[in-house]
Amino acid sequence: RRLDLDEKTKSVQVHGTKNVWRDRPVFVEAWAWPYLETAAKGKLPDAFLFVEASGRVADYEAARASHRAAVKALGLNPAYRMHDARHSFAVRCMKAGIDPQLIAGNLGHQDATMVLRIYGKYRPSTWDFERARTGTGGQ
Repeated sequence: RRLDLDEKTKSVQVHGTKNVWRDRPVFVEAWAWPYLETAAKGKLPDAFLFVEASGRVADYEAARASHRAAVKALGLNPAYRMHDARHSFAVRCMKAGIDPQLIAGNLGHQDATMVLRIYGKYRPSTWDFERARTGTGGQ
């Protein structure tokens, strides 16, 4: 819904269903925020953001169909699932040195245990930080 968008923090309040920690703010990557702004433009706070041409609120199956169409239009592997984007997001965050607890929260995990177990191998090394700090490749 429109009221779930926080323009100041560029986040969306996600209402989870399984556990209390699934009801959380999810931070939206910079490239995706303009799409949410466009969907929200002119809508009242309680209005749904994504509505099909028929007027029906877009559901999971509609999202999957849109995803498949985008994958095809981009020439990506047709086996690329929406869930795969979660993994791509988590890997990018780990490589950027973002706190694993923040990544866990964004993914809807209770704590960083699973994030570290699955994505810990992508954490930046000391060499990566030195290279970023000095701009010399750590040499």
